[in-house]
Amino acid sequence: MKALQGISPQGITVIRSLEDDLLISYERMGIAQVNKFLAQWLAVWTIGSVVLSFSEKSPLFMLVFCWVVEFLVAWLLLYSLFCKKLFHVDGKVLSVKSKLLGFEWSNAFDLQSITKFVQVTNLGKNRKKIQTWGLEIDCNGRTTLLRMQSCEASHWLGRNLAHWVGVEYVEAE
Repeated sequence: MKALQGISPQGITVIRSLEDDLLISYERMGIAQVNKFLAQWLAVWTIGSVVLSFSEKSPLFMLVFCWVVEFLVAWLLLYSLFCKKLFHVDGKVLSVKSKLLGFEWSNAFDLQSITKFVQVTNLGKNRKKIQTWGLEIDCNGRTTLLRMQSCEASHWLGRNLAHWVGVEYVEAE
């Protein structure tokens, strides 16, 4: 029987762990420093966008640009704080279902095609700066499973998914 390795970090819950069936729930919490930066940046950008919107000399393309960027950063912040992922290995397929604010999307990977799981550094190679990690799967090309998360969460999830699937896990340097 396969066993999970180590204690799962905060935000990760093992729902089911049977012979050929693994179900893990992951509630993103993001990195506090990144979330704080995005929230502050968004507040200042919003003020600038509102002021620009009421200016009579603002070109239309500038207004559109400001509000598109506003929407994208707001979505990134919401994703960083509230996205929930469900990882399910059923013996033939690894499926990853993501949910955010009523939206759902999913990916499925044939276990036979998976060659490895790779932990990657998303931001900041210098230890003095903000550092975040992600997790990618190598399956007919690389696909990102996690972005902007703690080292512990991406490491635990990558190591255990790789162990469960029976492939290599590569830790970030």
